[in-house]
Amino acid sequence: MEEKSVDEKVKEGDINFEEKAYFLALNCYDAALEIEPTNATIWAKKGAVFTKSYRLVQAISCFDKAIELDPELEYAKEARKKARTKFSSIYGEDLKNSGFYIFIGILLILGSITSLILFYVELGYGPAFWGTLINTFISIIIGFVWIGITKRFRILSDYMKINKSSD
Repeated sequence: MEEKSVDEKVKEGDINFEEKAYFLALNCYDAALEIEPTNATIWAKKGAVFTKSYRLVQAISCFDKAIELDPELEYAKEARKKARTKFSSIYGEDLKNSGFYIFIGILLILGSITSLILFYVELGYGPAFWGTLINTFISIIIGFVWIGITKRFRILSDYMKINKSSD
């Protein structure tokens, strides 16, 4: 069986994209990029697939690559701007309030530790103490996960601010 050319792979990807078979379209564009990794148009098409799939950070990265390869590619510039707008509309509120969310995570951790100390002082090593101990460990884990997710939002926010200068 003969190998498909880049144009055939891109055409197949375009057909899959139009049929909303985004996973298949992505596979076709990836196969084309293995042959021609410096093709800005294919990078932009891959970014469009990611945008439709709400994988916006990957989409922006693909559009950045397309613009790096061909600074005159207006489609990629417009698509990157739309992906950023969509990203901001989805995550904007969470990004603005990330400091508040970290504070809530810290309060959750401190509150559970305080409960453990109070139960120990009042009741000693009874069943209530052991239940509170387990609750404390779970709350601490949840608090750290909460803080970690919030920090991820901050990292994404910083990424968006850094790359706004290249619009």
